[in-house]
Amino acid sequence: MKSNWLGNVAFNPYQFILPKTEAEIQSLVKQAKREGRKIRVVGSGHSWTPACETDGYLLNLDHISGLLAIDSQNQTATVKAGTKLKHLNTLLWEKGYALINLGSIAEQSIAGATATATHGTGIGFGNLSSAITALKIIDGEGELREFSLETNPDIFSAFPVSIGCLGIITEFTIKIVRKFYLREERKPMLFEEALQNLPQLLTACDHFKLWWFPYSGMVQTYSVHRSSEEIQLKKKFNLLREDSKAAHAIFGFLLKLGNSRSFVPHINRFISAIQFKTETNTGRSYDIFTMVTPPRHHESEYAIPVEKAAECIVALKQLIEGQRHPVNFVAEIRFVKGDDLWLSPAYKRDVCYVGGYMAGEKGYANYLKAYETLMLSFGGRPHWGKEFSMERQHFEQDYPRWNDFKQLRKQMDSGGLFENEWLGKIFS
Repeated sequence: MKSNWLGNVAFNPYQFILPKTEAEIQSLVKQAKREGRKIRVVGSGHSWTPACETDGYLLNLDHISGLLAIDSQNQTATVKAGTKLKHLNTLLWEKGYALINLGSIAEQSIAGATATATHGTGIGFGNLSSAITALKIIDGEGELREFSLETNPDIFSAFPVSIGCLGIITEFTIKIVRKFYLREERKPMLFEEALQNLPQLLTACDHFKLWWFPYSGMVQTYSVHRSSEEIQLKKKFNLLREDSKAAHAIFGFLLKLGNSRSFVPHINRFISAIQFKTETNTGRSYDIFTMVTPPRHHESEYAIPVEKAAECIVALKQLIEGQRHPVNFVAEIRFVKGDDLWLSPAYKRDVCYVGGYMAGEKGYANYLKAYETLMLSFGGRPHWGKEFSMERQHFEQDYPRWNDFKQLRKQMDSGGLFENEWLGKIFS
């Protein structure tokens, strides 16, 4: 039995395999085709969706990992697909380089993170997938093929965010930058004040995000500035700071106490009061961008046009508090630059990602339904690695290159070898 990080997806693959070479993957693809079985790839299992679920062959690329080369002139790195982000961060840093941007967690493989358009924050910075300039991929016939932005400009933008539908990617070339440091300024602010000043907050720093616990009148703002000058790692010691292991342990304990409608508002206000403090942290880019893995919880996240951000967040507050949803987890609000990747939630527009997070099962299904309805009313597109129930017709309407992607999928995998039930419902 295999399951994802949360445990909301569990399944029995026919066989679990850790290949060590591209040739071995090619052989497995051809074998699966002969046997009439499906084949999927799993990374760290950090996705909330059934993207990796299969009753066929399940591959993991942990043995196909490592930094292959750095092109200092073009500022790119060539990386094997199974490389964990946390390992890539240190490998690049040792060579004097860094990834352009990162999300909050670095446990994922680069293949899994980019396949689902994983993102960090910063309105001037795209998601992780937008840094890809070339890749190697094994198609549904078991053939190893190469695509790049330079040689295949007409179709390349379909590959970086493809949820494993086009084949098994074994290698990436990605844009990198000289290593840099970050100064993160955390400051609590009144909910209304933060939203009124959102345009100014977004442009006053390189990376901005905010956290809000429903039923609390305060938010925690994070304003992060980039610097090429060396800054020593300095995180103010605070046992209860929101991203410390101790705080997560305490938070996990509080979550176990229950999530009744009467209990949650008091706990959320208590957590906000003790954790949201003014402080400054500095250090290497990846040390400041990332945090320890939080307690297990459900996650949905939609990307809405950035100009609708404040209105949407206010509407979410009214929805949760007006309908008394027992939302016992932080709502994380982040901002991402638009791109031209066919299946990216940020396709052709700058976006605000609005998190719909909640721990436990009680009340979550009702909240998810209400949350998604609200996000869709603002033109939202869901994160591919997080929970959603958005149906196929919405994708056809919201993604201009949707049918082009489906046609390319037929060319790359005419027999549907890389499909599972979940993907079939989305792309059928």
